[in-house]
Amino acid sequence: MKKIIYSTIICLCSIISSFAQTYSGGTGTAAAPYLISSKADMAALAMAVNGGTTYSGTYFLLTQNLTGIATRIGNSETNSFRGIFDGGGYVVEVNIAVDGSSKVYAGVFGYISGATIKNLGVAGVVSSSSSYDGSYSYSGGLCGYSTNSTISNCYATGDVSSSSSSSYSSYSYSGGLCGYGGRITNSFAANASLISKRDGYNGAIGRIAAAEATIEICYALSSMLLNDAPVSSQSPTNKEGKDTNLSSFQSQAWIEDNLYWDFNNTWYIPNGLSALPVFKKTTKINFSLSSNTITYGDLQTITLAATSNNSTTPIVYSSTNNDVATIAGNSLTIKKAGTVAIIASQSDGNGFKAGGDTIQLVINKKELTLTANAASMTYGDTPPQYTCQYEGFAFNETQAVLKKLPALSCPATASSNAGNYTITPSAAEADNYSFVYKTGTLTVNKRNLRVIPNNTSWVYGDNNSIYFTFSFSYDGLINGDYISTQPTATTTATRYSNTGVYDITCSGGSATNYNFIYEKGQLTITKAPLNIAARTAYRYYGADNPVFAVSYSGFRNSDTEAVLSSQPQVFCNATKSSDAGNYPITISENLSAANYDISYTNGSLQIYKAILTAKADDKTRYVGEANPNFTITYTGFVNGENELLLDVLPQAICNAQAASAPGAYSIYVTGGSDTNYELERQSGTLTILSGSGIQEVASQWSVYPNPASESCVIQGASGSTLTITNMQGYIAYQKSNIAAHETVDVSTWSKGLYFLTVQAGSGKTNQKLIIR
Repeated sequence: MKKIIYSTIICLCSIISSFAQTYSGGTGTAAAPYLISSKADMAALAMAVNGGTTYSGTYFLLTQNLTGIATRIGNSETNSFRGIFDGGGYVVEVNIAVDGSSKVYAGVFGYISGATIKNLGVAGVVSSSSSYDGSYSYSGGLCGYSTNSTISNCYATGDVSSSSSSSYSSYSYSGGLCGYGGRITNSFAANASLISKRDGYNGAIGRIAAAEATIEICYALSSMLLNDAPVSSQSPTNKEGKDTNLSSFQSQAWIEDNLYWDFNNTWYIPNGLSALPVFKKTTKINFSLSSNTITYGDLQTITLAATSNNSTTPIVYSSTNNDVATIAGNSLTIKKAGTVAIIASQSDGNGFKAGGDTIQLVINKKELTLTANAASMTYGDTPPQYTCQYEGFAFNETQAVLKKLPALSCPATASSNAGNYTITPSAAEADNYSFVYKTGTLTVNKRNLRVIPNNTSWVYGDNNSIYFTFSFSYDGLINGDYISTQPTATTTATRYSNTGVYDITCSGGSATNYNFIYEKGQLTITKAPLNIAARTAYRYYGADNPVFAVSYSGFRNSDTEAVLSSQPQVFCNATKSSDAGNYPITISENLSAANYDISYTNGSLQIYKAILTAKADDKTRYVGEANPNFTITYTGFVNGENELLLDVLPQAICNAQAASAPGAYSIYVTGGSDTNYELERQSGTLTILSGSGIQEVASQWSVYPNPASESCVIQGASGSTLTITNMQGYIAYQKSNIAAHETVDVSTWSKGLYFLTVQAGSGKTNQKLIIR
């Protein structure tokens, strides 16, 4: 039946612990521990831990004495408390009895692991029992079993007992503070009785702890029974249970000298009482104001009133910043805006710790309205000095109380455009005032600007709309400004206007910052340059001069030579008999025109050498005869001249020798030159006949006219074959069995030199033909 009930309890604890626990306050951190303020809070903590919530690293704080606690916190190694529990100097009165099977743990904390328990007093009854073979029973005023945990500044009074009854191998441990294990320091146990009972053997008892504990600076006064037998202070089963007289342990001096306990903050022995040390009470001061936030100027003094649970010492008030607020008695005087801590405190005495409460009093700055005054200026001027006005000073104060006067700023400068600009107050500083800034307006007015066209000139006929733009200057332009909408400078003159002086006027300018005032300028139209040039002429030596002409460069606006005062006269000193070369052509320089400055350029007459044809005369001889005298016939002399006037006469030569075989041999014209003639040399033919005197090719044939342009006649080669080729060797004409007077049309032939070949049988002769 016991096993069934115990299992049911474990199941219920597990179910309940699955829900998030809430306590009287706090979040479980070191700065805000969970607050244990009631029996219900203790029950909730026990239920959570016994259900598997170990609270590792979580903080708890007991806020008052509690009674009637009947449920241990932690029922096994798995369900052990692993947090930090601060008793706050308060006492928990318990009545905890645990009856179980295998392992039984009894105490305010049944099982703690890696935990810290401090500043806690325990009174009442703690007991554990087991009647199963191989069972363990652990009891302690504060905890049954401790591993890797610390207990400090704690005490226990009342009764602690453990028992184990079985036929073999059972264990029983009872300790004043802890049944088994852990580290215990600065603590004491004054239990009414300590009992550890085991049928036969395996029992342990200790005034502080029964076994396996590290005990430092502790003391105990307890009556101990182990298996119903008294245990002395010297018994090995007694841990730190040294005997002393009760009066010593009731002496603060003795405890401080021997145990070094802290009687300033933790322990207290009531005066005039035969009592053991107890924890000092915590002084609780309730301190508040009607409002923790006020505005400078609303109040000058505040009466402070706090209450306390400690009536043994007076409440003293203090300020952490006398620059913000001072205190005399319970009267607070406000000095300036700011945040100050007002402390209500009491010194320790008569069992109370020193305590206090603090209020943060916030004295907000008073709003002060600061308005910038309106101002004006002309564009380009230095901005004026800005001013402002105030509204909202307290206690008839003025700007003299400001730590820093406001900065009055405006984006406008001497280069700012005309228009309205915001004057912005800012950056004022005062201990007791915050600022509400209101802007003002700066009006920037336009500036007068004179527009002066620049005097200029252009040449008659210039196209000013394409190539020329009138310029102007400004008087009054500042700040390196550029006028985006420029005025237009115009004149009544056009490209067709005669030379003279014309007005330049401006209009149409627009600018944000200027009023335009227009003035006049002057345009002077000057004469355009006109060049009259004699044209270059050409002729051959001995020919008449051509008609000389001129060309004009510079006429404008469709003007012609008709605008000239007279027509130009052109001269050249060359005659028909002038040698080949260059001769100047000059112009009379006595012309004028209303819109032109006239200049003259001479030309030249190029006299080319006349073409003079020098042709070797054809000759005939028989084989073995010496060559005849070779002669040259000339065509092209002018001015009645002949070869006797040539600077160097040409020569006719032939390579044939007296023994040369019958046939046709060329007679070449070489050498010869003249200043006025360009020699065109034509070969003749030497025909060598066989000894029989029979001519195979007519040697006396001829071609005329030569040079030719329309047609030519080949005479004296009747019955022969005629072939005419050009300089590139292409056949231009060929015919067999030609007539005695064969006419050939050359009107469509290209100009140049051609070669004529007349062939009869195996003999042939050649001549040259010039086509002009």
